[in-house]
Amino acid sequence: MRIHVVPYSKDWPLRYRAEEALIAEALGNDLMSVSHVGSTAVEGMPAVPVIDIVCTVTDLSALDARAEALAEAGYQRAGAPSPIGGELLRKHDAASPDTVVAQIMVVPARMGKAAEECLALRDYLSRDKAGARAYVNFKRMMARQHGRDLDKYIASKAAFIRQMLRKAAR
Repeated sequence: MRIHVVPYSKDWPLRYRAEEALIAEALGNDLMSVSHVGSTAVEGMPAVPVIDIVCTVTDLSALDARAEALAEAGYQRAGAPSPIGGELLRKHDAASPDTVVAQIMVVPARMGKAAEECLALRDYLSRDKAGARAYVNFKRMMARQHGRDLDKYIASKAAFIRQMLRKAAR
C-alpha cells in the first residue's frame, strides 16, 4: 500500500456506517462500543483513506470466539499491535489486496481510556482548525518517510498524537 494523504471524501462517513454494521454483526453481544475515529472521521480533513474504527469489547477473547464472523466481514488480525493497545484488525480491498480500506482497533472494556482518547483526538481536530492543519502537515511528512509501511507510518505519529491529546485535554 502506498500511503498518501488525500482530500476529504464525503464517502468516508458512509463507508464507516457500512463497516460499523458489519462489525456489530460479527462481534454481537461482545461489542460494547464502536466509533469512527482518526482523520477520516473529521469532516473536511485530508487523510490517508483508511477508515479507522475503535471498538471496546467485553474481553479480547471475543476476537478468537468470533474470528470466523470477523473474517466473513473481511477483517483479519494485522500482525502488528494496535497503536492504542489491544488488537488491530485490517480489511483489505478485494481488488487490490495490498490496499487497506479499514482497520479496527479493538480494546477490552478495562482499557476504555484508550478508546476515549481516540474520540478526544477526533473531537479536538474537529474544533481546532490550526491543530488539524498541523496534524495534516505532519502526516504528509510521515507519509513521505514511510510511504509503503503502514505500521511504521502509524507508529511515527505516536508522539505527535500524544502532544495533541495534551492540547485536547485543556
